[in-house]
Amino acid sequence: MFKQKMDCACIGALSSAFMACRKQHLQQQSKAARDIAPSFLRCFTTADGEKVLAWLHSQYSCNALGPDADDKMLRYREGQRAIILQIERLIAQAKTG
Repeated sequence: MFKQKMDCACIGALSSAFMACRKQHLQQQSKAARDIAPSFLRCFTTADGEKVLAWLHSQYSCNALGPDADDKMLRYREGQRAIILQIERLIAQAKTG
């Protein structure tokens, strides 16, 4: 197996390019979240939207997995929970402006 050594200057240049790209990506995500947040507020603050959000909580946030749950199931459940939390963050963001 061939391993190429990189000098510190090269690593630093890659690192700063990566950081600049990452910063731009995060700024784009933040703008996208600000743009979509009012839609989440309008959708989930209706009677039906609140009902759906409550159902999502009951299905994916309130059920505990047993001690024998494997890593895959724990990660899957955490993904479900993270989506609900993201919805709630977007609603809160729209409320606060």
